[in-house]
Amino acid sequence: MNEIGIGRVTERGIVFNELRYSCDAAIKHQWFEKARTEGEWMVIVISVKSNLEKILLIEPYSRMLLDCNVIQPNSVSAVKLEKYFDSIQKLKAMRSLRQNRNRKAPRQINPEGGATERSH
Repeated sequence: MNEIGIGRVTERGIVFNELRYSCDAAIKHQWFEKARTEGEWMVIVISVKSNLEKILLIEPYSRMLLDCNVIQPNSVSAVKLEKYFDSIQKLKAMRSLRQNRNRKAPRQINPEGGATERSH
């Protein structure tokens, strides 16, 4: 029997019935990153009680059904996992700052008359 319910998109996955799920669209459109930076949001979920490995999520804008799979818990401790996610976020922030700096690099006039990029 199918169950319709409400799931929550969080930085750790799509949470429904105390399990976490993920899908291609969530990864492609960076839902988990958006949930971390902009806040969590609710989604409509369809599940089959006899199979908790998969759910169908109704995509909020297109109303398409998305197949989502349960994220398997692993033996990595919560502390190590938290440090890993924090490290990834710091690397993303550093890369973003570096890219923004490179885009804003002023051009200098070279003595021979041509313009050159300013090096850092």
